[in-house]
Amino acid sequence: MVSEKQKIEQAVMVCPQCEGEGFYADGLDDAACSTECVRCGSNGWIVDTEALTAAEQAEPAPSGYYYPIPMPLDADGKGPASFEEGEVRKLVFEVWDQDFRSHGTFDNLPEAIAHANRLNAPAESRLREALEWYAEQARLCRLIHSGGDAGRNALAKDVGAKARAALAQGADDEADRLED
Repeated sequence: MVSEKQKIEQAVMVCPQCEGEGFYADGLDDAACSTECVRCGSNGWIVDTEALTAAEQAEPAPSGYYYPIPMPLDADGKGPASFEEGEVRKLVFEVWDQDFRSHGTFDNLPEAIAHANRLNAPAESRLREALEWYAEQARLCRLIHSGGDAGRNALAKDVGAKARAALAQGADDEADRLED
């Protein structure tokens, strides 16, 4: 069985016409004349976008504090490189936070998405837990009998403390990230 990483590696390949150079020799003298490669658009890579799209659908994209971005690299492995100037020799994916700091580099998008989702999970689970508690208490409040009293009393006693704690924990997490 072919893994997602192997599918992506098969979808991106070095251009066979220019051999990853972005241009190829014209005539006998390689140094004198060269032509920009039209097969790869002079960037040296050929990408099967349909295969990449199918591989990217393996896990939903994160919507939290951390998210993946594409990072084009030049021949020295530095980025971001310019597509327009033909500097791109490799495309990787970095996981950034909303403060524009990198939290890992990955060769393929599904791995970057999975990492971003793992980083986002603790904050989402705290908020989900608080929302589920409030939803249950609000449901109980509507009951006319003693079950409703339990929900009303729990909400009155809580006065929003669970929500503030969940939000404060998110702020503490953000402060910890700023210290790193």
